[in-house]
Amino acid sequence: MSPEERERSYEHYKQWQINKIRYKHECVAYVLMIGVIALFVLKYWKELSIGFVVIIAVGCIYLLAMLIRKYIKIQQKAAEMKKIAEEVGGTDIVLDHEKGKVSFSVPAENADEVISDIEKNMRNSKYKLKVSRVQNPDNEMKDKKTTDVGYVNKNSQRNNGKTEHKGTDNNQWFYSMECLKCGHKYFANGSDIKIRKCPNCQGGKP
Repeated sequence: MSPEERERSYEHYKQWQINKIRYKHECVAYVLMIGVIALFVLKYWKELSIGFVVIIAVGCIYLLAMLIRKYIKIQQKAAEMKKIAEEVGGTDIVLDHEKGKVSFSVPAENADEVISDIEKNMRNSKYKLKVSRVQNPDNEMKDKKTTDVGYVNKNSQRNNGKTEHKGTDNNQWFYSMECLKCGHKYFANGSDIKIRKCPNCQGGKP
């Protein structure tokens, strides 16, 4: 063994001895700390119990206050949405107090104008409000063909009209589509309009 190796070996041994002594001292210190804490708890267990009860009670009161505040906020938000729906001429207004949502009906031909008015009113609101548009399930679009402008399929996808671009299916043209749920716009073959789903929020093909 070279002198350098002996020196390194000695340094390792020396460090091991130091760590060993430190570990013993730490074990003794931990035992003493646990003993002191145990004696303190045994001596003052009544006072500590009262303290824990007070902390738990304060926590419960705070949680209850937060839940009440959230509930009131939901009610106020729903009430404001209802007021906005009434101002834009909505009918069949239904207020969901639990979720803080409002649903109402407007004529399809006025839907774009109504949504624009609602978004203007929402900008002045102190609450974070969201508006979405869906097709009335009772309206089956019987008077419209799938390729007619304004046709809305069962997935709330609206045909905004034929484009000048040829589609990917045989003898098909691309049509401009818009999702009435999220507002995403895309193109679809005329033969696919009836079954199309939104690529953005419904997992439809791009």
